[in-house]
Amino acid sequence: MSDIPSEADPSSPEKEEKQADKEKDSSDKSSDDESEENKSKEPVKPPELQKYWEAVRNHPGDFTGWTYLLQYVEQKNIIGFYREAFDEFFQHYPYCYGYWKKYGETERKHGNSALAYEVYERGVKAIPLCSDLWIHYITFQMQNLLKDENREAKIRELFERAIKVCGLDFRSDKLWEYYIKFEVQHQHFTRVTNIYDRLLNIPTQQLSTHMIKFKEFIRSHSPRKTLSLDEFLKHRTEYVSNKENGDVSTENGVEGIPGIEALPGEDGPPGEEVEMVEEGDSKEKEDLPPGTDLAPPGEDDKEKEELSDEKELEAIKELATRVREEIFTKTEEELNKRLKFEEQIRRPYFHAKPLEKGQIKNWKEYLDYEIENGSMERTIVLFERCLVACALYEEMWLKYAKHMETTDPEAASEIYQRACTIHLPKKPMLHLKWAAFEESKGNIDAARKVLSDVEQSIPDLVTLTLERINLERRQKKYTKVTTMFKDKMEASKKRDHLTFFACKLACFLHKVVGDLEAAKEVLKGAVDNNGIKEVLYMKLVDLEYQRTPIDEEQTFHVFQEVLEKDLPLETKVMFSKRKLEFTRDFCQDVNRFQTTLEEHNKLVKSHQSLSKKRKHTDEGGDSGDQKKSKVASDNKAEETASQGNYNQSAVGFPQPQYPQYQPQVDQSYNYQQQWSAYQNPYGYQQPQQWSSYGSGYYPS
Repeated sequence: MSDIPSEADPSSPEKEEKQADKEKDSSDKSSDDESEENKSKEPVKPPELQKYWEAVRNHPGDFTGWTYLLQYVEQKNIIGFYREAFDEFFQHYPYCYGYWKKYGETERKHGNSALAYEVYERGVKAIPLCSDLWIHYITFQMQNLLKDENREAKIRELFERAIKVCGLDFRSDKLWEYYIKFEVQHQHFTRVTNIYDRLLNIPTQQLSTHMIKFKEFIRSHSPRKTLSLDEFLKHRTEYVSNKENGDVSTENGVEGIPGIEALPGEDGPPGEEVEMVEEGDSKEKEDLPPGTDLAPPGEDDKEKEELSDEKELEAIKELATRVREEIFTKTEEELNKRLKFEEQIRRPYFHAKPLEKGQIKNWKEYLDYEIENGSMERTIVLFERCLVACALYEEMWLKYAKHMETTDPEAASEIYQRACTIHLPKKPMLHLKWAAFEESKGNIDAARKVLSDVEQSIPDLVTLTLERINLERRQKKYTKVTTMFKDKMEASKKRDHLTFFACKLACFLHKVVGDLEAAKEVLKGAVDNNGIKEVLYMKLVDLEYQRTPIDEEQTFHVFQEVLEKDLPLETKVMFSKRKLEFTRDFCQDVNRFQTTLEEHNKLVKSHQSLSKKRKHTDEGGDSGDQKKSKVASDNKAEETASQGNYNQSAVGFPQPQYPQYQPQVDQSYNYQQQWSAYQNPYGYQQPQQWSSYGSGYYPS
C-alpha cells in the first residue's frame, strides 16, 4: 500500500500536473497583469501633441507642420512619442538625411544600440547616395563593435557597401578618405593602394587632392608594403630592363640586376675571379683558408647593398606613381567636362521648397549629357542624385523611368513605385504612366492595382475612372466595362458626372458592343435619374444620325419626343432647328418639311415674344434714346439669327450655309451661341477638371 502514491502525496504525478497547471495559470495571469500595467503606464499624448498630429494627418504634404511635430517630440524627449513621429515622417519624406542622423543618435543615447542599428539601416536604404549618413553609420558601428572579434572585417564590409552605392557620387570624397584612414590605421597599405586605384578613376570633387595624397603615401612607405606582389615584380622587371638598356645607372651590383652581389667564379669572365677585397688586403686573403672571408657573410658589402636597394625602391615608387598619373590625367579630363554642370548645382540635398527654374534646367542638361556620354552606372547614380534634390518634380521621375524602361524594366517599375507611393502620391499622370507601363509589359493585375489605388486616393477624378474602364475594354471584358459604368452612374452625386458616364456608356454600347437599343436605354435612364436633359437628348439624336442607313421615321420620332418634353423654350428652339435640318436633308415627304418649318417659326416667334417681355422689364429705367439704340441692335442680331445659319449640324455632319427660307421675324435669342455649347463629340460640356488632363498619356 505504501508504494501507491496518495492524493496528498506531493510526488504524485496527478498532483504535479495540477500544480504545473496552476503555476502556468498564475504565470499567465501575472504576465497579463504586467501587460495591463505597462499599458497603463504608457504616457498619454498631451493636447498640444495631438494638435500637431491632427495637422499633419489632415495635410500630409505640409512639410512645415511635420517639422513642428518633430521639434516638439525632440523637446519632450519621450522615446515613444519620438519613434512614432519620426517613423511616420519618413514615410512621406525619406530623403531628409539629417533627421535619420537625429533618429539614430537618439536611439543610441537611450541605450538602444540594436534599434539605432535598424534606424541607420533603414536610412541608408532610403537615401543610399548620402555619404554623410554612411559616415555616421560607420562611426556608430565602430563604437558598437568594440568587443566584437570580427570588428575589422565587419567595418570593412560596411565601407564596401557604402562605396558600392555612392562611391561614384561627385561629393563622395569624405567617404573615400574615411575608408583610406581606416586602412592606414590598421597598416593595410596594400588595401590603401587598391582604394586609391579605384578612387583615381572617378571624377570626384577633390580628385587633385587625392592624387597629391597618393604620391605622399607612396613616398612614405616601401613599395614592398604598398604594392601587390604582381605589381611590385612587374615594376622591378621594368626597372631591370631599363638598366640593361642603359636607362638606369649600374654602379652597384651585377650589371642589369641591382641588389644582387656577384659570387666568385660565377658572373665574371671565364677563368677569372672577382676581387672582393681591396688591394691592401690581398696578403691577408692569401693567408686565410679557402672560402674564408674577412667578415661574416652579408656584412662586408652592407653599405653597397643598401644603396642599391634604395635606388631600386625609389625607381619602383616612381614607376607606380607614373601609372596612376596617367589614370589621373584621363579622369581629370572627364571631370572638367562635368564641372560646368556641377558648379551650377546650388541645392544637392532635399527640401520641400521649390527649386529655381535654372536648377531644373541644369539637371536636365546634365542628365542628357551623362546619358549620351557616360556609362550606364554613372547615369543611374546621377539620376539618383537628381531625384534627391528634385523628388517633388514628376517630370524628373518620368525621365528616369523612361530611361530605364528599355534597359531594365524591373528597375523602371521600382522607380514608378517609389515616385507614386512615397514622393508623389497625388500626381495622377504619374500613376497613369505607371499603369500603362505595367500593362504594356503584360502585368495586367499590377496595372489594375495601380489605377485602383490612385482612384481611392483621388476619388472624384473622372479621368482615373475612365482609364480603369479602358483597361478592361482593352482586355475585352465588356460585361465588366458595362458594370463599372453603371456603378459610377449610380454613385454619381453630380448631374454632370452622371451625364458624362451615361454618354460614355452609350458610345461604348453603340460603337464597341454594337447594341444601339441598349445605348438608347442608357440615355433615357439617365434622363429619368436627373441627368442633364439637354445633353442626353442631344446624344439620343446623335445616335439616330449615326445609323447606316439612317432611319427617317425613328429619328423624326425622337425629335418629336424631345420637343414634347418639359424643356426650356430656348432648348426647344435649338432642337427644333436640328429637326428642321434633318427633315430638309433626309425626309422624302416635302410636306413634312413644310410642316416642320411652320412649327419652327411659331416656336421662334413665341421665344421672341418672351424675350421682348424680359427685356422690357430689364430696360424699364432706360431713356428713349437708349431704348432705340438697344432695339436697333437687337433687331440686327435677330435678323442675322432669322436667316438660318444651319452650318452647325450633328457631329460629323458639317452643313453648308443654306439659302434664306424663314420668314423675316424678329428674334432676340442667339441660337448660334446656344448651339456652340454642344459642339463636341458627345454633345456635352466637359467640366473644367476633366480638361485638365489630356488623353495622350495613356494609350487606348
